[in-house]
Amino acid sequence: MILQILAVSCLAFFANAQIDVNSCTDYNTTVDKCNTDNTIDGGNPLTWASVGMFYSLPGNVYCSAANKGNFMKATECIQKAYIACGKNDFHKFVSSVDGIKGGVEYYCNNYEDFDMNCISELQMCAKNKAPADQTMPTMDDEFNKNRDYYCGHAEHLGECINSNDKLKNCAKNKTMEIIMKIAEELFPPACDATSFVISSVLLLVSLFITL
Repeated sequence: MILQILAVSCLAFFANAQIDVNSCTDYNTTVDKCNTDNTIDGGNPLTWASVGMFYSLPGNVYCSAANKGNFMKATECIQKAYIACGKNDFHKFVSSVDGIKGGVEYYCNNYEDFDMNCISELQMCAKNKAPADQTMPTMDDEFNKNRDYYCGHAEHLGECINSNDKLKNCAKNKTMEIIMKIAEELFPPACDATSFVISSVLLLVSLFITL
């Protein structure tokens, strides 16, 4: 199994809860400082959305020798501010700071072998597998309801990654392996990653067999 997709969001490929940052009085100020202290030469200021979609940013810019250090610091800084806005245990449905750091570093080390276009069908695939009557919970809903929603799509995305022909036939054939590793890093702390890790290993073994 693998990290679920946030079916109703076009901002983030992986399903993480959307924290209402409007309720945080100092969030925007903190994010501005994160960007000011860690400028990216040739890049745009980061937001919580672009941090969640770091693997869609041009690696030759954000992961260059001149920018990689600031890129990692800025994403860590913004994710900390974002998590701090979550009520109760809601932050557990958001990728951890360590997960973001690990994902960004892995992406920067492998972006030349990754093709974002090859994963374009996965979001709709997982969305179509979700129950038709499923609604997105909020920060005010009970923990179990959020867990069922944000962790429940894991199996759907795992099935999509394993079966998607566009991803399997990607010219950059390491894309599947890379997106699997990024998904592992971004797995929300509240969700059981055991089955995801097992599935990751099995999928990578199958890739080696077919090469």
